[in-house]
Amino acid sequence: MDARNRQVYTGLYKIGNESVSVLMEDTGIAIEELVSKLRAYDMPIHFVGDAVSLYEDYILDQGIKARFAPDNIFTHRAAAVAYLAWLMQKDGKVTDAFHVVPNYLRKSQAERMKELLSGSNSNGK
Repeated sequence: MDARNRQVYTGLYKIGNESVSVLMEDTGIAIEELVSKLRAYDMPIHFVGDAVSLYEDYILDQGIKARFAPDNIFTHRAAAVAYLAWLMQKDGKVTDAFHVVPNYLRKSQAERMKELLSGSNSNGK
């Protein structure tokens, strides 16, 4: 997902045999750093999300074995989330939907600005 300023929110997963393995935990990272990490994988990598259209050419220019989701399916879909939840439940990683929470990788721009402003006010600036 696009995090602005040539940064992306990303995670790297291997899906197969009805299981999901985490190769890289969810993180916010510069696109250049992500591409550097992806060079270690000698396999096609499938990209999804709203940053695909922004960085597709760059990723291909860097020699990554990339496959990109088509424009009409590059965003998250409820069916995909449900399938992944089913896999996680099957593996005993979750037991019910009431304990699922979003994974925010950083505070919102509004929260960061509020902290910045309140910090400068408390210092007498």
